[in-house]
Amino acid sequence: MKRLRNIFRRGFTIVELSMGLLVMSIIFAAMAGLALAMSNGWQATQTQDNLQIARRQTSTQIYHKIRSAKYIGMAASDNTNDSGGSVLGKGAAMIFWKGETDPGKIMYAYQIAVIEHDMNSATLVFYQLPQSAGGAMTEFKGCDVDDSGDIDKFKQLNGVTSQLIGRNVSSVTFKLLPVSSTRATQALEFQIKYKSGEQEQLEYGTATVRGPQAPAPS
Repeated sequence: MKRLRNIFRRGFTIVELSMGLLVMSIIFAAMAGLALAMSNGWQATQTQDNLQIARRQTSTQIYHKIRSAKYIGMAASDNTNDSGGSVLGKGAAMIFWKGETDPGKIMYAYQIAVIEHDMNSATLVFYQLPQSAGGAMTEFKGCDVDDSGDIDKFKQLNGVTSQLIGRNVSSVTFKLLPVSSTRATQALEFQIKYKSGEQEQLEYGTATVRGPQAPAPS
C-alpha cells in the first residue's frame, strides 16, 4: 500500500516536463503569429482607409475649384511642361482663373490660382494671392497664364499663400481639354496616384468649367 502511495505522489519526469514546455512553446508561437498577422492586417486596413479619405477630400477640392473656375490657362503632368516636352523632376501643375467670388470680366492677380504637385514632399499644393496683398488688383491677360513659366512667376509674387490639399501623392497627370466642336467649355482630366507604404490608390476624373469666361488675350 505504501508503495502505491509513493507511485501516485511522484512528480513529472524531465521528459514529460520538456514535452509540456515544447507544446506550450508551439501554442504561444502560434498565438504570437496570429496576433502579428491581425495587427498587420489592421494596419493595412487603416492605411487603405486613410488613403481613401485623403483621395476623396483632394478630388472633392479639385472638382469644386475647376467647376467654379472661369478659365484654365494651362495644365501639365509630372515631368512635362505645357508643350508636352520632358522636364525630369518637375511636378504636374495647372493655373486657372478662379470664379468663386467675382462675377467680373477682368482677370486680376488675386483671382489667379495654381495647383501643383510637389514631388519632393509627395503633396498637392494650392497657391493663391489674397485680395488684401499688394499687387492683388494687377490685371492679368491670357498670355500671363498660358505656360509653365507663368506658374513660376505667379508663385514668386509677394504675398502668395500656399495650402496643402493632398498628401501621399506619388504621381499626377493633368490634361486640359480645350473648347472644340464637340465641347462647349474647357475641362480638366486628372489622374492622381496615392501611396503609403505598400498601399496604393488611384483617383481619376474629369472636371468641367461651368461658368466659362475667356480673359483678354494680351
